[in-house]
Amino acid sequence: MSVPCRFVRHAASTWAASLLFLGSASIALAQRNLAVAPAEATEQRVALVIGNSAYKDSPLKNPVNDATDIAAVLKELGFKVVLRTNANYRQMKDAIREFGSQLEKGGVGLFYFAGHGLQFKGQNFLVPVGANIEREAHIEDDSVNAAFVLALMEEARNRVNIVILDACRNNPFVRGSRSASRGLAQMDAATGSLVAFATAPGSVAADGEGRNGIYTKHLLQQLRVPGVPVELMLKRVRNGVIEETKERQTPWESSSLRGSDFYFRPGAPAASVAPVVDPVAPELQKVRQEEERLALEKTRLEEGKLLREQIRNQMEEEAKLKETIRKELENEERAKQQARLEEAKRLQQQARLEEEKRLQQARLEEEKRLRQLAEQEEEARRLRAEELRIQAEQRAREAQLAKAKKDAENAKNRQSFVPPSF
Repeated sequence: MSVPCRFVRHAASTWAASLLFLGSASIALAQRNLAVAPAEATEQRVALVIGNSAYKDSPLKNPVNDATDIAAVLKELGFKVVLRTNANYRQMKDAIREFGSQLEKGGVGLFYFAGHGLQFKGQNFLVPVGANIEREAHIEDDSVNAAFVLALMEEARNRVNIVILDACRNNPFVRGSRSASRGLAQMDAATGSLVAFATAPGSVAADGEGRNGIYTKHLLQQLRVPGVPVELMLKRVRNGVIEETKERQTPWESSSLRGSDFYFRPGAPAASVAPVVDPVAPELQKVRQEEERLALEKTRLEEGKLLREQIRNQMEEEAKLKETIRKELENEERAKQQARLEEAKRLQQQARLEEEKRLQQARLEEEKRLRQLAEQEEEARRLRAEELRIQAEQRAREAQLAKAKKDAENAKNRQSFVPPSF
């Protein structure tokens, strides 16, 4: 089948025009990346970086390495960095307060934390080294509320604030807790702020097998790339983590940044590039707008997917909690039933013992009464015998007395008798 030459010429001209358009677009994009606002290079950049590994009950391998490497890269990028490793509660609080004071001078503020973090009653808490969390009531007292950092940033009202939490490891504290949930809770970024999580809310992040955690490894790679806005940079981090973990871990951001884009590593000043007239700038602008719209739509779809996943996780957690409560109620009911049976058995045994005691007491009293009756009868017989003896003795004495009296009378009669004389 032959192709008309007219069609071949049209295809060739279309292809050439496309190459010209793409070449012009590449030049314009290069100019845009190079022509970053010089104000970013001169404004203050302050960072507080904390990495906690040496936990007593559940130590972590990577956080100190992560914090050390992040601090080094941020110094390269013009940040004034305060690094704290294996910090206890007091050290973390003091460092955060000092960080808040530095933010009041304006510019850009960045807070990075790697270590154990946990969600409790819808809030996120960063766990210091040495924390003694044995019960739910200890969480708020022995750990640092991440909202404290956001509050200081919001109060400072500087141009850009960024919070990065690689603290979504599984919660090793307060086992069996009903209120402490998996991973970290979603946080709303204040105006001019961006909050980045190593994984989606309600999920947990891997600590990593190498020197760095998976999230921080990709973050270190992307921080060094020049001319990339922070939102796009974090999107690239997310893509890398999702690919490496095979979608088991999905980083998450909440952003309220406004104004001009923020670049960790801006391109070269615009004055170093000669002005170039771009004949396709309007078309390029349309393409960029369409790309941004598609990217925004994709981000919304991803956020919807993550939100559905979060809701599903929460529903699963609630179902597990309900099942746990149901089992506990059943166990409590069984325990109460067992207690009632044991109490009834105890009362029955006590009643039987009391009845036996009463009967025995009655027998003892009856025996005592019978003994008393026998003793009384014996005493009555003794008294009767004694009475009969006394009566016999009395009759004997009376008989003796009567005999003695008669004998005396007889004797007297003999003495007074005068025989008659013949």
